[in-house]
Amino acid sequence: MTDLQPREGANISTRASSKRESPPPSGLFEPLLGGPPAIALDQKGRLRICNDAYLKLAASFEPPLPTVPGGSFAVPNSVLARIVKGGPSVRHDWQRTQGTLSRHLSFDLWSPADDTEHVILGLVREDVETNSLTQSLRHAEARFEDIARLSNDWVWEIDREFHFRFVSERIFEMIGVPARFLLGQVLNVCGRFDGFPESNYAGHPSREAMSPFRNVHYEMQTADGERRLFRLSGVPIFESDTGQFLGFRGIAHDMSVQAMAEARVFAAQTRLVDAIESIPQGFALFDGSDILLLCNSAYDELLTGSNGQTLVLGTRYAEILKSSANAGRFSGTNEETAAFMAACIDHHRQVTERFEFQLSDGRWVLKSVDRTGDGGLVEVWDDITEIKQREASLRLAEEKTRRALDLAEAGNRVKAEFLATMSHELRTPLNAIIGFSEIIKDEIYGPTGHASYKEYAADIHSSGTHLLSIISDILEFSKIEAGKLQLSETIVNLRSILETSIRIIEARAQQGAVKLNIELPADLPRLKADETRLKQIVINLLSNAVKFTPSGGTVRLSATADQKDGCRFVVSDTGIGMAPEDIPLALAPFGQIESQLSRRFEGTGLGLTLAKTLVEAHGGLLTLESAPNVGTTVTVSLPASRVVPR
Repeated sequence: MTDLQPREGANISTRASSKRESPPPSGLFEPLLGGPPAIALDQKGRLRICNDAYLKLAASFEPPLPTVPGGSFAVPNSVLARIVKGGPSVRHDWQRTQGTLSRHLSFDLWSPADDTEHVILGLVREDVETNSLTQSLRHAEARFEDIARLSNDWVWEIDREFHFRFVSERIFEMIGVPARFLLGQVLNVCGRFDGFPESNYAGHPSREAMSPFRNVHYEMQTADGERRLFRLSGVPIFESDTGQFLGFRGIAHDMSVQAMAEARVFAAQTRLVDAIESIPQGFALFDGSDILLLCNSAYDELLTGSNGQTLVLGTRYAEILKSSANAGRFSGTNEETAAFMAACIDHHRQVTERFEFQLSDGRWVLKSVDRTGDGGLVEVWDDITEIKQREASLRLAEEKTRRALDLAEAGNRVKAEFLATMSHELRTPLNAIIGFSEIIKDEIYGPTGHASYKEYAADIHSSGTHLLSIISDILEFSKIEAGKLQLSETIVNLRSILETSIRIIEARAQQGAVKLNIELPADLPRLKADETRLKQIVINLLSNAVKFTPSGGTVRLSATADQKDGCRFVVSDTGIGMAPEDIPLALAPFGQIESQLSRRFEGTGLGLTLAKTLVEAHGGLLTLESAPNVGTTVTVSLPASRVVPR
């Protein structure tokens, strides 16, 4: 019989037990008849006799165990050889699998010392605990196989050298490689732990650390050459008795689709961030609780300036404004800054119209807020400094244009007044010339030897001289405006020019009862200048001073000159003067302070303009100071380069 033949793969072991006392020489088996299951074998391991307990145990097996004398238990010869007469008992373990159930029997075999029949006695004991454990193990294995088969993940186990010693069949569906092909392969050879370049990973299992790990990215190549990314989680395995590290076991979750989706999302986010970063405006995204989620460097720079600080994501909007205020980004007093921050927060929450403000560094910002679909906020700070500067430039240009138009209109009015004045100035001497010449021509008073003719001739000469002076001033100014003025520079005697000018004006001053004073230093140097133009400057200034100084007044001429400070001469009077706001009009062409209806003094109004233009042609400067009913002081300054060394 082969009923007791151990099944393929059964665990069979032998173990020596303590020595038993031998049964009596006769009736060796008799003491075992009423006890636990017992058998008696011959030297070849064939059944000779058994008790009732054994018969009951044998019948519980399917098929039953051998109970007929001569039936073989197929005890291995190696076990039989160890049974010595009078020696210790030998243990033999036997297992039979019935369906999913495994049953274990233990045989304690011995040969009594006083045995003359060479009988092998044996006690048979069923190991119920081992049976239960085996059954639980089988159930656990079945559950494990079911889970491994039904799970979307594949299960793996590696030894301490990272060789695969188990891989579930699910791996074939994922990479097209049978699980058995991976057995014995090294984990680092079958894949790599860096995963997709765009994926983050947390390192790989370490036999030095021998600690659990989770969600480690592990990339493998399919049979078709494609890349698959798995997320490995595992725990270390240790020997239960010795605690020796045996390797790792765990699961691998296929995250290829997720990884590629995440990569696409990451790429899209990167493009979005790059696009936001590239715009010149300051951009910031806040959630519904006013917490900063995203901002570009332009927004960061506008809020923090160049103080080395940066905005921290996750900061509330009010805290951002407070930090910027502490950094001095907002201009104004503490109260003004607090009011501005309150306005910013209100604008941020209410999403009102855009408004402008100026930072402490002078830049202008246009702030706008829009609400997102999920209740968040997008805030944009646009640097409009250039626009403001252009607006200011435009306003300045408009102001200049307006002033130019005003000047043009004033010029037109001056020209109109000038024409009206010239109508009077030219008619008066011309009428005198014509009238007196007709009297002389017609000899109204008799022959030309009459004394009145001499007086009329003097009046004709005076009127002609005055008319010539007016026409000369007009022609001189026209030449200057046409840019045809040319200086004929020579070395001139400044003292001589000033004294000559005084003598020319002296007669007019005497007629008006105006006193002339001249104060000139003895060592007045010579100048490099156009003598005629320089004399014209002095005469015009003296003539104006005498004209507008009433009887009993004084006109004063003084001069200084050296190579350090240049030449400077001053004409001052105690005349009617003018208001400071009227000085620009007095210096303008044809400018006269009084209107043609109330004016008391003759002239074209070109004297000061001609003098100023001629001074500037010499590289000098003419300044005028005046006060009503106090007088006027005109100062002419020529550069030191025109002073000739002594």
